[in-house]
Amino acid sequence: MCSQEHLLHFSTSGQIAGGYTDNLHFRIDMASALKALKMPPDLAEIAEIRAAECGYPSWSAYVKGLIRHDAACLARHGITVPWSKLALVVQDKLDALLLWRVKSKKGMKSPEMAKWDWEAEYNEMMEAGK
Repeated sequence: MCSQEHLLHFSTSGQIAGGYTDNLHFRIDMASALKALKMPPDLAEIAEIRAAECGYPSWSAYVKGLIRHDAACLARHGITVPWSKLALVVQDKLDALLLWRVKSKKGMKSPEMAKWDWEAEYNEMMEAGK
């Protein structure tokens, strides 16, 4: 778990002190800040599946891993940013297709994703009753 370490310095009278002379030192380890994340059911299922496949202990650890990877790479999000701006009902269709692809082990590389007509594939998936 990511944590921030904060040192608070209290004087012997219990007042917060600015200096270090004659102070008691209390160390407080603060846990990660709590943030709520709303996740559609299909994305939550994808996170559970991929977390297990990748060896993460939980989907929360998986999401942290994705954020850390992104922070390390600082890559553009030319594909996923436009997806985030789609209407929610359209995002739900995309998520359903992505879940189907994850379960079918049909991954793709970024160059392929850039040319991917996901809406056509979604329609094919629906017609096939998958």
